[in-house]
Amino acid sequence: MDYRISVPRAARIRVENVNGPVEVDGVEGPVDASTVNGSVSVAGAAGTVDASSVNGGVEVDVARVDPAGRSRLKTTNGTVRLTLPRDASAEVEAGTVNGSVACDFDLADGRKSRRKIEGRIGTGGARFHLATVNGSVHVDRGLSAAASRPPAEATPAASR
Repeated sequence: MDYRISVPRAARIRVENVNGPVEVDGVEGPVDASTVNGSVSVAGAAGTVDASSVNGGVEVDVARVDPAGRSRLKTTNGTVRLTLPRDASAEVEAGTVNGSVACDFDLADGRKSRRKIEGRIGTGGARFHLATVNGSVHVDRGLSAAASRPPAEATPAASR
C-alpha cells in the first residue's frame, strides 16, 4: 500500500515505515524520516533532517541550509548521499566502516581518509553527520540555493 500525504511546506514531519521506501519532497520544516527495510529519500529540504534506514540507502538533497541546523543521515547497510547547494556553508562529519567516503567540496580545517572525513565547507554553521556501516558516503555539490528553489505553487508531499 502507498500513501501520499500533502502538508504545508513549513510543516514539521515525522514519517516511519518498516518494509518499503520513504520519500519526502519539498518540506522546508524539520524532517524525521525512517524505515527498516527500504530507502529514505528527502528532496528540497530547507530544515533539519534526521533520516535513517537499516537495510537501504539514505539520500538527502538540501535546497537551503539552515545555519543552525543539526542533521543526521545514517544507515547500516546502504549508501548515504547528501547533496548540498554549491554555495553552502556547513560542518561535515562522515564515516563508514566497510566502504569509502567522497566529498565534492573543499574542506577547511578538515581531516580526510578513505573511510572518514571531517571539516568545514565555506564558513561553517549547520552540522551534518553522515554514517553507514556497510556502504559508501557521498557529499555532493548541487545547484546554488537560489537555483534550486521550487516554484511557489509546488505542493510538498510525504509518502511511504
